[in-house]
Amino acid sequence: LLQEAGVGPEETIQVEIVPDPNPEQIDVPDELLIALEQDEEANSRWKSMTLGKRRGLAYHVSTAKQENTRIKRVLDIANKLRTGTIHGD
Repeated sequence: LLQEAGVGPEETIQVEIVPDPNPEQIDVPDELLIALEQDEEANSRWKSMTLGKRRGLAYHVSTAKQENTRIKRVLDIANKLRTGTIHGD
């Protein structure tokens, strides 16, 4: 992160933290949206989850670099949503 900002480890920087203008918005990957549209039980459970849990699951899918990995993660999440076996349930 320091390299991207062009800052050395001994330099002092000023950071401004501002509120998220869209705190309710989650960028849900297309693969996950499609799975939720096709699986009523998983979609129902998804809608009942907290925003933070949904954001975490969406992030887990979106960080996969390969499409096959994203699809595998989506299928796993949909199954766990359907069966109520998502961590923290």
